Parts: sequence; C-alpha cells; structure tokens
Amino acid sequence: MTTRCLRKTLAILVALAATVMAIPAMASGEPELELALGDAADYRYASALSHFRLSAAAGNVQAQRSLGLMLLKGEALYGNEIRGNRVEAVKWLSLAASNGCGVSKYVLARLNNGRESLGTLVSIR
Repeated sequence: MTTRCLRKTLAILVALAATVMAIPAMASGEPELELALGDAADYRYASALSHFRLSAAAGNVQAQRSLGLMLLKGEALYGNEIRGNRVEAVKWLSLAASNGCGVSKYVLARLNNGRESLGTLVSIR
C-alpha cells in the first residue's frame, strides 16, 4: 500500500470510530437531555418534560431522575404547565434508583417513610 492509500484508510477508520463512539451518547438520550435542561432553564417546563420523557425512555439515568422529580412536584413547583403524577413519578424514580442514582434512592426512601424496600412503594397514597 502506498502512503496516500494508508492515509485515506486511516482517515476512514478515524471517521468510522468517531461515528461509532457517538452512537452510545445518542442511544442514551443525551441530545434530548440537553434540550430538556435548556428548556427547564428557560422556564419552558412542558417542553422540558417532553424531552425528559424521550431521554428517560432511551435509558438516561439523569433524565429518569429529573422526570420523576418533575412529576412528583407537579403543579406545586411548576404551576399549571406540569400536572403531577405520583405513580408515574415513582416509576421513573425507581428505574433511576435501580440504575444507581443515589438521589432517586433517597427520594424513594423518603416517600416510603424511610423504609428501603422499593417493593412497598406501590402502596403510596
């Protein structure tokens, strides 16, 4: 192989590697998470919630936690834009906790009166 051919091959391999490395970030909902965080910072809570849902469904733990917290606080914190849903909040917080999120574990324990078992959270009033 000539030097020119080797350079082209190397350039193609580098481009391919960059593409492959970008796939996990896209799969984990990173682009949607960034949009959600921007929307929340600009007080566009309904849009943020929508983006958090997409990112959380893609497996992003930060989005799962944020979505759970938004749904838990609902109208009390976000006004009429976000309707609270405690059952769905516990679902997302439980998923984030099972993926290692310490904040979600803490919130769930507080919701469960300090008990650590996640199995009894279904009976939350």
